[in-house]
Amino acid sequence: MQAQIVVYMMLTAPLFLAKDERPKTMRYVRPAGSEYSVETEITLKRSSEGHSISSVTHRGQTHLSLASVFDAGGHLQSAIVTIVSDGSQQTTKADIAGRMVTVTRSNGRMDELDCPSGIIVTSAPDWTDTFMLMSRYDDKKGEEQRFDGLWIHPTLRPLRLSFTVKYEGTDAIEFKGKTQPLERFSIVLRNESRYVAWRNGQRELVRLVANGQEQPTIVFEGWEQATVLLIPRSH
Repeated sequence: MQAQIVVYMMLTAPLFLAKDERPKTMRYVRPAGSEYSVETEITLKRSSEGHSISSVTHRGQTHLSLASVFDAGGHLQSAIVTIVSDGSQQTTKADIAGRMVTVTRSNGRMDELDCPSGIIVTSAPDWTDTFMLMSRYDDKKGEEQRFDGLWIHPTLRPLRLSFTVKYEGTDAIEFKGKTQPLERFSIVLRNESRYVAWRNGQRELVRLVANGQEQPTIVFEGWEQATVLLIPRSH
């Protein structure tokens, strides 16, 4: 795994903007029998110039890394996705020109799509979309909110997506000896995949559960036991 992460850092290092700011990394785990294993690590970095977000997702011998950079106005500047699996490596990149993005896959094939401000870049397996949806949902607006998405992959055709998030209520849990309210949301991702997500007061994704399931898809590391009783509710 260490070798894959080194490759990832070499590929994505030129994308980061504010070298003087300390990045914030959050680790999410998934159930693995009676324990948990690392699913993904997501790093967010902000500055006056804009922000960058990167992730590394682990599935057995497959490791997917994603990095995207945005200017201060929220316009995508660049993005790259790399998959390392069984010793082979494939990459796709997104280049921006105005409001359009050209995505080049590992075989050299290029696709052009529109690229509005604030777009969320994601791939598979990757949870950047859900992480950013929790960060960006606006409580003041409320109701159901939509966000533009760009899905890119080294071997598959890119997609322009629309994600939806709706506030459903608040659940209270005990965390580190204190009562913590967690906001609960319903989310629709690519292929109409539906989930229930909870976020804390820092607007961080805490727990994600697929509709119809009780076991979490991912949990913020350190919150596993505190959120174990949170399951999707029937509407």
